[in-house]
Amino acid sequence: MPAPAQDFYCDDDGVNARVGRLGVDLRTDDDPSSLDDCRGRASADIELSLRAKFPNADFTAVAWVYWCCVSFAARHLCRRRLNSCPDDLQAECEGYESQLADLAAGRLTLLTLPRSPGGVAVSNQHVQLGTYPGLGVDRRKSTDPRAPTRRRYNRATDLLPPSVGGSG
Repeated sequence: MPAPAQDFYCDDDGVNARVGRLGVDLRTDDDPSSLDDCRGRASADIELSLRAKFPNADFTAVAWVYWCCVSFAARHLCRRRLNSCPDDLQAECEGYESQLADLAAGRLTLLTLPRSPGGVAVSNQHVQLGTYPGLGVDRRKSTDPRAPTRRRYNRATDLLPPSVGGSG
């Protein structure tokens, strides 16, 4: 039975690269659409694990999901006629399954998925803008004790220290 029309998380080229073109041809010679069925089953395996944790995520943009789906599709392709799966592919798929379980439990996260906003970012830094090269002393901002409008720059948030020293 062919897979329903959906977006797969891997493509034919990825499965061909993993199994080999000859391996795909030998396993799909009776039904060429069975490769789409294997890709659909692999995508469904990933959906089943991740959709509850990431309900609105687009997994097609995540490279890890692509390679996970390629390995799952290759495993389904090998098992399609009740054949055994190669040991290295089985071990790789078991590793992906444990990582999927960790993702679903929240112990891991997919770094390329958009994160929810953490709130408004507020900056408390005051930038002192001056003319380049800043050779003169602005008396409005001077630290000279004789200046009538002097201000002391004692705030910890100022980025630039006073340019003229004063003791008062």
